Order: sequence, then structure tokens, then C-alpha cells
Amino acid sequence: MVKAYDTWEKWHNLIKIFAIFGFVLSISKIIQSFALSKFHVLVFFLNTNLDYNTATSLNHMFGGFTRIPSATDFVAISLVLIFVFKMHKDNLFSQKKDIFLISTDLFYLFFVGQTRSYQLLVVVVAIVYTFLAIKKSKTTNFMKLFFVLFLIFSLPIVIVFLKKQFLNSDRSVSISIRQEELRYYLSKIYYSHWFSLGFIREGLYSKLLHGPNYSAINTTMTGYALDDVGIVGFLGRFGLAGVPIMVSLFVQTINSFFKTNYRDETTILLVILFGSWISTSLFDPQRIFYMPILLAFMSFLATTNEGEI
Repeated sequence: MVKAYDTWEKWHNLIKIFAIFGFVLSISKIIQSFALSKFHVLVFFLNTNLDYNTATSLNHMFGGFTRIPSATDFVAISLVLIFVFKMHKDNLFSQKKDIFLISTDLFYLFFVGQTRSYQLLVVVVAIVYTFLAIKKSKTTNFMKLFFVLFLIFSLPIVIVFLKKQFLNSDRSVSISIRQEELRYYLSKIYYSHWFSLGFIREGLYSKLLHGPNYSAINTTMTGYALDDVGIVGFLGRFGLAGVPIMVSLFVQTINSFFKTNYRDETTILLVILFGSWISTSLFDPQRIFYMPILLAFMSFLATTNEGEI
């Protein structure tokens, strides 16, 4: 993939594709969420049981929208790629189109997707992007100070918004479950010596895989999930055998950061790459597709001359 995408023009085209599909996913989920919340109507086919059960139950409402989380991975990664490209060049499409596209994606992530780990990551990426953009801009020191102060004064609004998502009674239960999951999977790291739980079969080892409270029959019983706890879930599968993979990834990416002429762009990629270790790890099977894309982009930035288009 690194050889296939060895110019900014090729990355421009690829990121455009991501941006268009991310926008289509965002706008379709927003329409569906609104239709379900206001009229209890299914406009589009919800292709996963999680989406259908969560959306139609109307138990996770925010700002008048019911939760539909399945597109959050793709939309969040497409936003990150857009930010990286815009750090290099001003516009992906045009200024107005870019603003509309980014605003739609952000609206989906915060009001419809409601995946808190991505909300936090995107906020961090946006803050990092803003600071880096101000730093490298050719505006006067007064304007730079104005933008910094505006960002600082807008942070309380963001904090209040995130508090409503993280600390409301409906969602706070899942935080305590995450803590239980962390303790459970960390206790299983030495289960099979070097390899922890490995890739055990769901049907035969459900209790071991999902914890002692799991029940496939009684839906009130809470089960644990490896893909809820980020890098701990990765260690829950690979155990100590996964540590060299983590160390190698960390060393190679940090080495790329020091080699590249595009440190600002690489910084944004590092934020999403290692920030995902907290909860929505890119090592998880449903997200591993994005890992080589981000690593290929990072490799491209490390080997491309500054100023090359």
C-alpha cells in the first residue's frame, strides 16, 4: 500500500473517497435517527442487530436523536484523515464544502453515534489540529492570541457537553462495567502462559470469554467484551506474546515522527493511533482495516520531501 500511495495527489484522492463515504454514512444515520426519534419510522435498513436494538429501543437519546453507533469507526477515521490533509493543504474540496462535511460528521459522532471514546479522540484531534494550524499560520501574533483565547474559552462548553455524555445515569453504568472488564481481562493475561485467552470459540467458552455474569439466554445478565477495553483487550487475546507487537509499533511510529518533515501531520496520526488504545483499539478485528491505512500514511509522511505536492 505504501508503494501504491506514494504522492500527495494519490492520498488526496483516497481521502476524498473516505470523506464522501463518511459523509454519506453520517447523513443517512442522522436522517434515520431523527425519523425513529420523532416518527418511529425505519427509513433505511439497519444492517446490524446492535444498531437496530439500540436505535429502536430509544433508550440512548441525546439532543432528540436516538443512538446508531455502527458508522462511528469509519466516520472518525475519515475525519482524522481530513484533518491531516488540511494540515498540509488548505482544502480537500473547497472551504465551504469542507466545513459542511466536517460539521455533518461531527454532528453524527456527538448526537447519533454517541461513542464516547471517539468523541474524546476527535475533540483531542481537533484541539491539536487547531493549535498546530495556529502555530504554522502566517497570521499576526494578535490573531494567533485571539484564536488561542477563543479555544480556551470554548473548552468549558466542550467539557459540559462531554460531562452530559459521560456522567449521566444511563451511561455511567457502562463506565463501571468497563472497570470490571479491565480487571477481568488483566487477570487472564497469564491464563495460557504466554497467550492469554487466545482465539477461543464463542459457543464453547462463552463464560471464559465474556466473564462469569454472561448469559446468552438471560439478556439482563451483563457480559464482558474484549473490544470494549482497548489495548487490554488485545493483551487479553495475545497475552505476553502481544507485548513485542506493541513495543515494535511504538518504536517504529516514534522513529517515523523523528524522521519526517511533516511532524504536525504525523502528530495527529499518533493521537488517533495511540489514543485508540484506551477503548476502541485499532487492533480489534472490526477496526484492523484502518491500521494499515494510518501506518501507510505515516510511512509516506516519513519518506516524502517537505513541500512536495
